[in-house]
Amino acid sequence: MDNSFHNLLLLTETIFHKKIVAETTKLGLLPGQGKILDYLYNNNGCEQRELSRAFFIEPATITGIIQRMENSNLLIREYRNGNKKTNYVSLTEKGFETAKKVQEIFKKAEKEAFKDISQEDLLSFMTTLKKINNNIITKEYSKNE
Repeated sequence: MDNSFHNLLLLTETIFHKKIVAETTKLGLLPGQGKILDYLYNNNGCEQRELSRAFFIEPATITGIIQRMENSNLLIREYRNGNKKTNYVSLTEKGFETAKKVQEIFKKAEKEAFKDISQEDLLSFMTTLKKINNNIITKEYSKNE
């Protein structure tokens, strides 16, 4: 494998994701559910479509993920003020507890990934990665935010 940006990014994301999933499955979570719990921990009670936009996931896909999580008693969906068109998603007590464990898993994985990297290099890397992210977000994604 060469050292192109494309290959390094894919390899890094794949390995990092596998490490995260290996730990979150021990909590009974399916792939993708950890990031939903983490998001809701900081944005509890958000609209369901906000989750779809935050992760660039199709609304139908996020609906399936949320249904499975609701069946596992990790979150609840509710309508507010009689508005039957908008679902709001909130963590249950079990969801909050699981989200805390997920955050610890994320912190541990990041600590391992950033080992032997100076704060200055890390800050520079994160700044550059944010710029790259902003460069590649298309108008299609931007209009959904």
